[in-house]
Amino acid sequence: MAKLIAFTLASCAALTSADSFLAKSPGLLNQEDVKQVLLAELLGRSDNKMLQQIEGELRPMFTALPKGEHGLLEMATVRYALHRHFLNKYGWFVKGLDSAGDSWNSSGATTVMKARASAYILSLFEEHLNGKGMGLHELAVFAATLADLIHAEAIGNLEKIYKVMDLPMQGPVDPAQAESALKSFVVAHLLGSVVRIETASDLKAMQAQLDYQYPNQEDTNMWVEDFRQTYDMEQKRSRRNPFVPHVPSFDETSAFVLQFGHHFGSFQNLECHTMKRKLVEMEHMGSGRVLLSKFYSSALAGGWEFMESVEYLRNQGALDESNPSSPSVVIANYMNSRMNCLTASDYYAVCCLDECDGLLSRLEEKIAAPRAEAARIAQAVSNLQSDTVDAPRNLSSTLVARLNDIAEANSGLVPLHGRLFAQWMHHAYPRECSFPHVAGAVQPMYPVEFAIAHGHELLEASQEVMEMHVARMDENSEQPFELPWSHEEELVAEHNFGVHRASRRSAAGAGVAAFKALAALAALASFAVPMVRTCKVAFSSSAPSKEQSLLV
Repeated sequence: MAKLIAFTLASCAALTSADSFLAKSPGLLNQEDVKQVLLAELLGRSDNKMLQQIEGELRPMFTALPKGEHGLLEMATVRYALHRHFLNKYGWFVKGLDSAGDSWNSSGATTVMKARASAYILSLFEEHLNGKGMGLHELAVFAATLADLIHAEAIGNLEKIYKVMDLPMQGPVDPAQAESALKSFVVAHLLGSVVRIETASDLKAMQAQLDYQYPNQEDTNMWVEDFRQTYDMEQKRSRRNPFVPHVPSFDETSAFVLQFGHHFGSFQNLECHTMKRKLVEMEHMGSGRVLLSKFYSSALAGGWEFMESVEYLRNQGALDESNPSSPSVVIANYMNSRMNCLTASDYYAVCCLDECDGLLSRLEEKIAAPRAEAARIAQAVSNLQSDTVDAPRNLSSTLVARLNDIAEANSGLVPLHGRLFAQWMHHAYPRECSFPHVAGAVQPMYPVEFAIAHGHELLEASQEVMEMHVARMDENSEQPFELPWSHEEELVAEHNFGVHRASRRSAAGAGVAAFKALAALAALASFAVPMVRTCKVAFSSSAPSKEQSLLV
């Protein structure tokens, strides 16, 4: 890890000296520049231990994912796999990976938005692998590429802070000033991609803005300090001479910044768990839902949470209106929505960890195939314990029957990566697994995007609207509830499942050969150019939500 960080930092330092890189518009990457560093990264990492580690992390999911006719992952499945990988490992909701139907959108003929970098790199793979798909190695390379782009952006922001503070980029740095620079970096991270770092006064303005937006900084600062002390102790044990006084440097602070970015999602997820517990306490009859009247009663009682408007809850796909007289908030959809994300970068947002993905990952390890018999899945799931569901347990006759129905609709086997099975998991784990919407039914937006499209006044419910719903609490509290079920199936990738093992091996070999021929056009971009972060890039259209008959 230390070797990789040093290699990355040295390369970043070399690239930042190029005027052509620094002259680019904020938030943009030059396509030709990216292609060149991709080649350099590919040639330098073929046997890297970090890449092997990523392959090991991805292998169980890769084994269980559906493959195309060449025994490789189709491009839609690649995006699905990487979305899950980053969200599960770091809590990173990487832009451009969340929707398989999202197309690359550059801002011009020679540049690409950072928010679309994943789609741009994917297009390079797709073009030069001749549409055959990706093997495990290629998938790991893609994952490392995106991670390194994110690393380079973070180091670039720290570099901007050092420059405006007039701190040296080489050699020792005064410990107090290094600490101040790190605090400014944390502030910039919490504020996200809207920050501007051009002068020393910008740093003061950033802190003032954070004080206004995020008054409870004490817990975050305590976590950062604890994490810093733990990190320093590990460095002392592994590399530093305990008999020599330690003086910080830019490179050392940069290495810590990378680790901070990797672990911050786990800290933010603690708040997610606290929020989930509050929602579960208000849950209606074990349904994984909170009646809207109860949801708003918490806000009216003085809580700062649960004030989102009906319109915004609907946009997020977190509002169940299958019973129009008694709408409810779906706990899992609410927890996994973009309203609970921190937009920390032009590349990604930090979101709550998806607990259902953890369950699916454990199931993939047991099944080790994209499809399986209903009885085998039922047995495996009955032994999967979640945060709120004990195991082992006996699945209800309704759950077993619906699992058999899914198998009958899919040639006798249940696809693990389809909408119907995701819906079944929602019924089996209603507090952990989101209700899966039919593609196109919702177009979720981050709060800023929604405010721009519909007006900031629609983000939160008014006092009058909340009181109106709360007034109906008693009449709705005793109504029976049945979880909605719809029969639309949508698979991650449409393909032929009957690929023989021998043909998979030969296709994988052809895929590796094609990948090596990528030359100057594909692989990692860990030496991406540090640039100034700018205003948030809106990456989804502002199309209104389309209501479903059961759940919107």
